[in-house]
Amino acid sequence: MAPGKRFVLQSRLLGPTNEGGDEVSQHITSTHLDFLDEAIEAFMKNEILETYWDKGTFDLIAMRFGMDRDCVLIYELGEEIANFVQQMEPAPKPRAEIRRFSYSMERKMKYDEETFRESLESQHHQDLTGYILTRTEQLRKELIRHDKDKDIISEFCSEIANYSMVISQKHGKLGGSN
Repeated sequence: MAPGKRFVLQSRLLGPTNEGGDEVSQHITSTHLDFLDEAIEAFMKNEILETYWDKGTFDLIAMRFGMDRDCVLIYELGEEIANFVQQMEPAPKPRAEIRRFSYSMERKMKYDEETFRESLESQHHQDLTGYILTRTEQLRKELIRHDKDKDIISEFCSEIANYSMVISQKHGKLGGSN
């Protein structure tokens, strides 16, 4: 769907009930659509952002949603119940740099699979290590150039990381076999 076009798969807004207990229809309002525009803008500016909320009143929250993370699910919030603190063991959260780099890796891997029609997972480890050596040498040459291209440097780094990850998945502790 073209950016800027609105498509609602399903409205999950439950309507209030009347005195007889029947649900009354609740409609998507211009306030909801304005908030949707804000959320889309925030998600487009920050690809690792998963939730966005109305900073002024905290009445609405938007969540990035869907298989391709291209949907926005909006909830209208009621009153806060409680903030239950320190209820679980702390879980380390990857640093922002690691999350951004992983998205770069994913974009590169998806492009490679769409372009070359073969998955890296099907490659032999000797081919993968050969790709790593080749890309590392190309990266080294780009880094010593006076007019280095930051996009090329990032692309080479993502490719090297992807090849390394596949080797780790196939032959290391990330789920590989012997």
